[in-house]
Amino acid sequence: MKNSTLSAIYTALTNYNYDNTEVMDELNREIHRGDAVKVAKAAVYEAAKPVVFEVFAQTDKPLTVAEIWEAIEDEAPEDFTKSKLSYALSHQWASEVTKVEGKVNAYTKA
Repeated sequence: MKNSTLSAIYTALTNYNYDNTEVMDELNREIHRGDAVKVAKAAVYEAAKPVVFEVFAQTDKPLTVAEIWEAIEDEAPEDFTKSKLSYALSHQWASEVTKVEGKVNAYTKA
């Protein structure tokens, strides 16, 4: 079941003053079960962001993921990988970078 559906059910039961705490607690746990993982992942991206953007500050030339990774590999947070760098550039920080389309895509700071 989707999280939005579970949230709607929880809200409806709350508004109805449903008093079975066992059911309500289980619904609440299910709605929030991935929250800790999401927070941990977000922290890794936030820790890596200044390191990556420092590379952009050093050049005006568009850089590929491989070039950026080579520049930050030793300074990147432990859980930050080249794959996460690629994802961050295309999703997490997409509004803050400019993608230069090509055989191999490159990125610059927006």
